[in-house]
Amino acid sequence: MRFKSVERFTLYGGGVLVEFDHGRHRYYVTDKANGLKREPVPGVTTVLGVLARPALVNWAAGQAAEYIQDNLRPGVPLDEVEIEELAKGARWAHRRTKDRAATVGTVVHSWIEKYVERRILRRRSLQPLPQNPQARAGVEAFLAWVDEHDVIFRLSEQRLYSRRYRYAGTADIVADVDGALTLIDVKTSKGVYPEYELQLAAYWQALAEEGWFQGAFERAVVVKVGKEDGEFNVVPMFEADGFERSFEVFKALLVVYGWQQERK
Repeated sequence: MRFKSVERFTLYGGGVLVEFDHGRHRYYVTDKANGLKREPVPGVTTVLGVLARPALVNWAAGQAAEYIQDNLRPGVPLDEVEIEELAKGARWAHRRTKDRAATVGTVVHSWIEKYVERRILRRRSLQPLPQNPQARAGVEAFLAWVDEHDVIFRLSEQRLYSRRYRYAGTADIVADVDGALTLIDVKTSKGVYPEYELQLAAYWQALAEEGWFQGAFERAVVVKVGKEDGEFNVVPMFEADGFERSFEVFKALLVVYGWQQERK
C-alpha cells in the first residue's frame, strides 16, 4: 500500500529504504536485514509524546478561561444555544491557538529550510521574507543569529533512522558554528522544554550510527526564534561528552512507548 505525499530516501550506507508520509507524519522502513518487509517505525517526537506535560494542561485551561472572559459580558443573558456555543468555544480554544502557532511555525521552518539549502549550494540570493508578521519575525530572528556567528551549513532537514534502536526523525540543521560542528534544532515555541534535549540526543545517535562527519560533533543546541519580538535565544542542550546521559533517557522512553503500543 502506498500513500500520497510519501517521500522516499535511502540511508547512507545502503540497505535501508526509509519513507516519510507527510500527511500522516509517519515513517516506514524497508530493510534488507528484515527480508525487505515494509514496517512503520516511530518518529522521535512521537516517542517523546509519552512524557507527561502538566504545564500544557494549565495552559489549555488558561485558554478556555480567556475565551470565556472575551465572550461574556456582565449583565448580558445567554439562552440555551448561546451557552452551548460558549462551552464548545471554550473547550476548543486551546486547539485553535495551537493550530495557528503550528501553522506559523511551519512557515518559519519552511523558509529556513530553503535558506539553508541555498547557503549549502552557495546561492547568496535571498528568497522573499514571509508576509505574515509573526512568521517574518521568526525568520528575522534566525537571520540575526546567523549574522552574529560564523556559520557554515552542512545539512538541512536531514531524514534519519537508527538501525540499532529502530526509530526515525528529521534533524533541522547541522552546521559549523564558530568552528564547532553543531547539531541544531530551530524552535518557534514560547519556551525551551527539557524534552528538546532528548530529541537532539536521538538525532545525534542516528547520525553517529551512520558515521556522519566521523563522530566529530561537539555540541547540540536549540536556536529559539521569537515570533513576537524577532529575537533569538541559543540554549545549549549538551556537549559531546554529555550525549550518552541524554540518550539513556530517550532509550527509556522508547521502552515506555513500546509498552504502550503493545497494549493498544
